[in-house]
Amino acid sequence: MYVELTDEHFTLYGKARSYLMALDTPDHICYGFVLIALDEIYANADLAPIVRPNITDRAELYAGAHEALTAMSSLDVDPLAHLLCIDDLEDLWAREQAER
Repeated sequence: MYVELTDEHFTLYGKARSYLMALDTPDHICYGFVLIALDEIYANADLAPIVRPNITDRAELYAGAHEALTAMSSLDVDPLAHLLCIDDLEDLWAREQAER
């Protein structure tokens, strides 16, 4: 079922995509899989643009992605799929922190 995205939802989606892409580096490529899973929730016409954040601190990038995904999970588009993306993000972050 297609649901039209509100401006708020589209903005959150763009933030989540941007922060996930920034987290996805050669040393930590698995964040791209969360991005792919997130994009599968939406119609191709709804893909929000990825804008490189002006942040380099990985903890801030993680927090921003997590915040956007959490806010999106309360909206009308497949909350369970969003929660699974959050769970994957949290798991990847925990693994990254354990490697330090």
